[in-house]
Amino acid sequence: MRFVIDYRLSRFENGMTKPYRSSFNVTDNRPLFLDHPVKPDDDMNANRMMTQELMAVLVIIQLAVVLLALLVLSVIEVSCMSKGLDNPENMTKSYYVYILASKRNGTLYIGITSNLIKRVWEHKEKNIKGFTKKYNVSKLVYFEQCNDPENAIKREKRLKRYNRKWKLELIEKENPNWRDLYYDLIPGLPDQVGQ
Repeated sequence: MRFVIDYRLSRFENGMTKPYRSSFNVTDNRPLFLDHPVKPDDDMNANRMMTQELMAVLVIIQLAVVLLALLVLSVIEVSCMSKGLDNPENMTKSYYVYILASKRNGTLYIGITSNLIKRVWEHKEKNIKGFTKKYNVSKLVYFEQCNDPENAIKREKRLKRYNRKWKLELIEKENPNWRDLYYDLIPGLPDQVGQ
């Protein structure tokens, strides 16, 4: 693709400014023609030429913007593919940061999962050895949903750094009765189950 831009130059010679026209090939920035004097009495043609020159420059700027946009989109597409986001199943996947409690104002546990119902069920059935089994922590009292694992991990770490009072205030704000939210997540169960 080749674009040629004609534009007027002013050359200062012998104390006077003289107009000149010069053309450049945009692809390699080499001058095509140099030092072609513009007739001073042909102002109408000079104005028309300047308008055409401005239009050519605007077209080149628009092309550059389109090329830049295409480049950015291709970089985003490659980064999404590397994270597996090109798979529609992964694009709808959610991640959850959750807080379990042994009882109201009892022992707390903060975790992260991509399948909240399954994970809480595992805690309730004591299938996971460790802290929650040892201290009987299995009541889902708070959870947040995130769209990507990085944000979920950051949020989990932030919640773990909170002091106990802040964690309790967070739970109280969203779940003042400390209901087990696990039963709200299971479709088809009556509201009264587990309370």
